[in-house]
Amino acid sequence: MIRCVLAALLAGCASAPDVPSHADLRATAVWLRFGDSICSGTAVGPDLLVTAQHCGTLTHVRDTPVTAAVVEQGERDFVLYRITGITFEHYAKRGDIPSQGDRVRWWGAPMGQVDIYREGYVARVSDSEIAVSAPVCRGDSGAGIFNDAGEVVGVVSAMVAPQHCQFALSLP
Repeated sequence: MIRCVLAALLAGCASAPDVPSHADLRATAVWLRFGDSICSGTAVGPDLLVTAQHCGTLTHVRDTPVTAAVVEQGERDFVLYRITGITFEHYAKRGDIPSQGDRVRWWGAPMGQVDIYREGYVARVSDSEIAVSAPVCRGDSGAGIFNDAGEVVGVVSAMVAPQHCQFALSLP
């Protein structure tokens, strides 16, 4: 009897969707240059990148100069670019709008420090925004917000209390 239950449980796990690893998700996150400023972005296709519209005119992905053509511009603060000059090996899928209480995470470039990982939870969902409870700083704008399935469910767009950006560096 115990063997049958265990076999049934294992069989059910075989059909579960693959959730990207931390390393795979991290590989989709990029820091971007917009003239003199830095924002964050997320690869969503081999040549597609989503970021915040307010960041400006994209000039570099990491240190690589690129040409970016707008594919889609939302009425909310996001833009989807088709990139020439670089190809993304890893890219994320889009997910459904999260629910209040869902755990989320992202990689950003707070205050110009690239590849910084943060987690939080969805504090509120409305027709116009998703509020996340977690530290958000200048430079995080445009970072893709991931759900537990590894899907992009939003883009960091604004912070309501810039003086409360809690972030620290430690020397090895």
